[in-house]
Amino acid sequence: MKNKIILTGLSAMASLLLSAQEPERVEKHSFETDNLADKPWVTAEGVKNGSWRGFKVHESQLNEFRIWIAEPKTPAEGRPWILRIQDFGDGFHCEMNEMLLQAGIYVVAINSYDVCGADYGLNLMDSLYTIARKHFNLPEKCALGCVSRAGLSAYRWAVRHPKRVACIYGEGPVMDFKTWPMAWKPSAGNWTKLKEYYGFACDQEAVAYKGNPIDQLAPIAKAKIPLRHVISLTDEHDTKIVPNDKNTLKAQRILKQMGHDIDVVVTPEGMKVPYAFDGESVQFILLKTVSANKSK
Repeated sequence: MKNKIILTGLSAMASLLLSAQEPERVEKHSFETDNLADKPWVTAEGVKNGSWRGFKVHESQLNEFRIWIAEPKTPAEGRPWILRIQDFGDGFHCEMNEMLLQAGIYVVAINSYDVCGADYGLNLMDSLYTIARKHFNLPEKCALGCVSRAGLSAYRWAVRHPKRVACIYGEGPVMDFKTWPMAWKPSAGNWTKLKEYYGFACDQEAVAYKGNPIDQLAPIAKAKIPLRHVISLTDEHDTKIVPNDKNTLKAQRILKQMGHDIDVVVTPEGMKVPYAFDGESVQFILLKTVSANKSK
């Protein structure tokens, strides 16, 4: 039986539309919430209105995951926004979110990265996308932001909805779950959880699966979605845990054969976050998102 998800912040009609768009793969889980959606989302029961580094932040829950929508003080032209699969707040590379907000970009986030791009997680991203657009008047095309395992969610969602994506910004993103978590023994628990989310009965079924981002780059290339990846050639994460040659660099080779490319930025040895070129990445996200919504 297909998942039936009652989604926070959505009207009954929006819920029906999302249900009709569910993919054919059957997953083992059935997730529900009892949140109602007809109130304006920023004042709905269960929404925490707060602030972070001087910016308004609205926090709530979407099934078992947390969602955040952070507002810039002065939105840039066209109200650009980025959908990130991460926790929001004082965490890894949080300086990037502060710079995005300072540039006038709305930051929308969901901490569903452990779902690793399974259809259930993509459905939740569909919900958050609708919430952000409906209640904050955001444009059709958003940027996607991902770090490491969140690359599976960002790229699979872009394949599902290429017309909704202005660009993708990734930091060492996973493009093939056979490289992580499957091949990285310390992440055996993540591999077990991934198989449960995808509904795989065994490793062999997972290996045979052709729905990894690395297998589905054609829609990305066809839509000419601008891509920017930040990687290291010396850091353990990008050389052993999520090896570049099987993720970013492999994806770049495939995309070049399709007439597309990735803007790959290599960090100097020893450079840690925040990166010296974060400002360039923010400008990439801003310019591509504004431009994509003007030309749609």
